[in-house]
Amino acid sequence: MSAIPSLFRAGSIAVAAGITLLVTVLGCGETTTDAAPPDASSDAPEAGARRTVDAGASPRFCAAASHDFCADFDGDDPHEGWAQVSPDGDEIEAIDSDRSPPYALFIHGPGGKTGGFEGGWLLAKLQEPTKNIRYTADVRIDEGTELDDENGVTVMSVGALDPNSDTTHIVIAALRLGKTKNVLYLTDIGSDAGQGGMQPTTLTRPFPIDAWIHVELTLETRNDGTIAVSVLLDGAHAGGGTLSAGSLTVGDMNFSLGGSRRGDVDTPAGPFSGRFDNVTIDLD
Repeated sequence: MSAIPSLFRAGSIAVAAGITLLVTVLGCGETTTDAAPPDASSDAPEAGARRTVDAGASPRFCAAASHDFCADFDGDDPHEGWAQVSPDGDEIEAIDSDRSPPYALFIHGPGGKTGGFEGGWLLAKLQEPTKNIRYTADVRIDEGTELDDENGVTVMSVGALDPNSDTTHIVIAALRLGKTKNVLYLTDIGSDAGQGGMQPTTLTRPFPIDAWIHVELTLETRNDGTIAVSVLLDGAHAGGGTLSAGSLTVGDMNFSLGGSRRGDVDTPAGPFSGRFDNVTIDLD
């Protein structure tokens, strides 16, 4: 694992990637990371429960099609292809997958932090010019994960290079799960960013617990240069928003995956147990 010599910032908060957890948007101007173990759920896998399936039994998901980035967690190293991996209080391991055998990524931890961010995450970096992004993953949040609307859990985010810096990345889109609502957070860094700022949009479709769901986060540049951002859950549109022209900077993007969350004195970071599989990123 190599530390990323840059700052990764959500909203107005910046942290050194490689010193703290991958930072993702939690609320207005705030950030979040995650951790947590499974509660007493009969479906939740046990820690270390992995490698009972023959990895050569079927072709790997990532061998079936070409992507700018792909992670199926079916090799000997579950961190294969990721630029940075940070447990930050959680366990990150491969376990047997009932979604796409043989394996899926399993992130789990007890939580409990009362000041700051906690949770396991992985970071992919792509340095290619792009106007459009399609970021997908199969996600299962296990029972035992403690969700709250105040802090939430950020499972996927996209970061772009700050146009005013050579070393800072800003989270421009992040998917955060809460107890009663799930939110897409957008941070506008384009030409109208001074007026746009951070934009929360509550998703119109529920995110299941103890069931797999296919998540797509897309960013598409329109003819006028603005960027349409959409979240699709199992292929159905669940919410979206718009970023101003210039929000997709050329050639330097960060993508996070995991269970990032924030704890404070009144609401400590809760436990988290989640599984991830068949992650793809395509730039156009």
